[in-house]
Amino acid sequence: MDSIIRGAKTGVKECGVQLSGNRWNCSNVPDHGTLFGPILPVGCRESAFLFAITSAAVAHSITTACSSGLHASCGCGRSLTRQPSGQWEWRGCHSNVKFAGKLTKEFSNTRDSIKGKAERKKMNRHNIRAGIKILSSLLYRKCKCHGVSGSCDLKTCWMQQPKDFGIIGKRLLTKYVSAVEMVKTKLGPRVLRVKKKNSRGPRPSDLIYYQLSPNFCDSNWRLGTIGTFGRVCNITSTGFDSCRILCCGRGYNVEIITETVKCNCRFQWCCRIECENCIQTRELYTCK
Repeated sequence: MDSIIRGAKTGVKECGVQLSGNRWNCSNVPDHGTLFGPILPVGCRESAFLFAITSAAVAHSITTACSSGLHASCGCGRSLTRQPSGQWEWRGCHSNVKFAGKLTKEFSNTRDSIKGKAERKKMNRHNIRAGIKILSSLLYRKCKCHGVSGSCDLKTCWMQQPKDFGIIGKRLLTKYVSAVEMVKTKLGPRVLRVKKKNSRGPRPSDLIYYQLSPNFCDSNWRLGTIGTFGRVCNITSTGFDSCRILCCGRGYNVEIITETVKCNCRFQWCCRIECENCIQTRELYTCK
């Protein structure tokens, strides 16, 4: 549970980083994470992203703990047994994402959020798996040289997950933008199908949703969202963080901020950096 809770917190933090300029920026998600709980009752793309980034972060945390020997029930991955030809061989501690992903999915299936409406259950499960799939796709080969005086007569390599979870967060953000819209259906065993007819179905690493996103402009007690009042916006941007979009047409306040900053820094021999204190003013724009 320690690894799961730690991963959930990482997922919430990264959710806020990746959606920092959006109207919904994960601000109503508890610090301890969702643990796959019903934070947003709407089956929109924001819900899809939250479930995917939570599952990826939990699996990432479990994988790290397993590789570090913190849990007796798991260790390094052992799936890469076929030795490649050439001047290197598989050895070392492979990131055990397979075990971590399985444990994450088993844990998620016990949560209340998986119960309830069949379409939401289908959506949640798909996005949980998509988050783990993205993590698996970002494993990379890491190698170490062996030989006399640092020569590289032989290299040993292992598959390593990115240590910086921000790399996974950025990849998931691209999936958030390109999430596949679904619709409910009563035909056969399926409860969701692609909205656009003759379109391909979602890949395992795609995010899916079946309800349009609320505007998130105003506080909404039913959704548990606080709106965008008081949010800092970017006056020069044309993206989601622009004052025009983020403030939902309500306008914005301008405040002149005066602060002391370090400036004219120089390296002094030896060995320190000396800076001057400068007074700087800037404009701060916040949504009305």
